[in-house]
Amino acid sequence: MRSLIELPQMHHSTRRHRGHTLTRHMRDALGRAIVIGTYDHIQFPTETELSSQFGVSRSVTREAVKMLTAKGLLTSRPRQGTAVSDRLSWHLLDVDVLHWLMDGRFSAGLFKHMNEVCIGVEPEAAALAAQHAALHERDVIEKKLEDLRAAPCATNDWLEAEIAVRLEILRASNNPFFMQFGHLISWVLRHSDRIAREVGGRAAKLGEYVAVVNGIKRGDSAAARAAMRHVVG
Repeated sequence: MRSLIELPQMHHSTRRHRGHTLTRHMRDALGRAIVIGTYDHIQFPTETELSSQFGVSRSVTREAVKMLTAKGLLTSRPRQGTAVSDRLSWHLLDVDVLHWLMDGRFSAGLFKHMNEVCIGVEPEAAALAAQHAALHERDVIEKKLEDLRAAPCATNDWLEAEIAVRLEILRASNNPFFMQFGHLISWVLRHSDRIAREVGGRAAKLGEYVAVVNGIKRGDSAAARAAMRHVVG
């Protein structure tokens, strides 16, 4: 990477906003570089080297590195400097890390792992929604299903409505841990949709979603779980 930005003279509030922008830019650039393996076999740059490389202040560099450390991508040790963390330490459900993975290092294996998470989480979320969803939550799911029913199949409107149904079911599970998987599930659905359109594969059909929602409305956990397993599978 080369020097990207020079800071013009500006008043304090504008300079502070500019600093936040530069920090986010640097965080994103370094995050993507780490994820695609740029630093797999070389020493991670020092604070001074990064500041020079990006053309930013050391305070901006320090803040960007701190953000990446909080996401598990970097580790800092006294007298050893900063290094890229082992991939098992990365916070894979962090929205930024997830996006960098998707943008920069996608593979069939990565998609398989992500889909396995959906298979493990969504049927149980549907079962919990059947048990615990409040009346208004069931009404919201029903409304999202109507949006799906109104959308032409194999269109972007269908995809957005499909994602909305799945996310509402996660919320209706009333399990805050399951809700954290929303970004991952959304991306898997978007990628699955793209593959299905490219190769003419199978996408989930309306009737399958109707079966899930009916199970939730009846409070039938087993039916909701089985129907969602069919949708995800």
